[in-house]
Amino acid sequence: MRDKPLWDEFDRMNQHFQLKGAKNQTRAEFHIALVKEFNHMFGVDEGSLESWGKLCAAMGLSTPTTLEEAHKMARDAYVNLVVLVQSSRTGEPVKVFKSAEDLKEFTAETKWIFPQRHAQAGGLLKMLLRKMGGPSHGRRPQGKKKAVAK
Repeated sequence: MRDKPLWDEFDRMNQHFQLKGAKNQTRAEFHIALVKEFNHMFGVDEGSLESWGKLCAAMGLSTPTTLEEAHKMARDAYVNLVVLVQSSRTGEPVKVFKSAEDLKEFTAETKWIFPQRHAQAGGLLKMLLRKMGGPSHGRRPQGKKKAVAK
C-alpha cells in the first residue's frame, strides 16, 4: 500500500491494530515520521539553495537562482505539507492553492495536518512553516484569554 496517502494509512493502521488508547502516542510518532521524511526529502539547511531548489521543484515551481527568490517563491505558494511529503509516494502532483484560505479549506476537509512545531524540524521546515502559516481548524490559540468589556 505504498501509494496511499499517509494520513489514510495512519488511520487504517490504527483501526487494524485497534490502537484506541495508544492513538495519541502513535500520532506523536507519526508526526516525528512526517518531519523526518520532510528533512530527508528536502534537507534541513534554510541557507542551502539546493534544498530550496528541491522544495520548489516538488511544488512544481521554477528553480530559484537566489535564496531571496526561493524565499519569495515559497512564501507565495500555498501547499499542504502532508501532500508535499507524500507526493513522491502517491505520484500525485502537489497542488498549489491560490490563497491561504483555499489551503485552510482543503486542510480542514482532508484533516491532513502537518505538525506545526517539532523538535526535529530542520531550519528549512521551520522557515517554511513560519512563512506558510498554519490553518487554525477552529482551534483557539493557546495563551491568555482577552478580557471582554460588557
